Amino acid sequence: MSLEILHEDLDESVLVATATFEDVRVLHRTEKALLVFVPSQVGEKAIGKVWIPLSVIDRESEVLYAADFGYLIVKRWYSDKQQWA
Repeated sequence: MSLEILHEDLDESVLVATATFEDVRVLHRTEKALLVFVPSQVGEKAIGKVWIPLSVIDRESEVLYAADFGYLIVKRWYSDKQQWA
């Protein structure tokens, strides 16, 4: 797992800090969210299967559609809210 600010994205004139997770698989996609499997652990707690709102996924993320596999990049405030930091 890589949970750090890897880049800052200029999004509508606002700098947005991001968090990146490796080896994420998309299980399902709806109009508003992705169901993903995140194999990462935070401390002793596994993240596992979670719904991620599309609105918090960075446009540089490699995973956006069902069966995608790769890096998931989300807004840092969201990962902090989920206690993944």
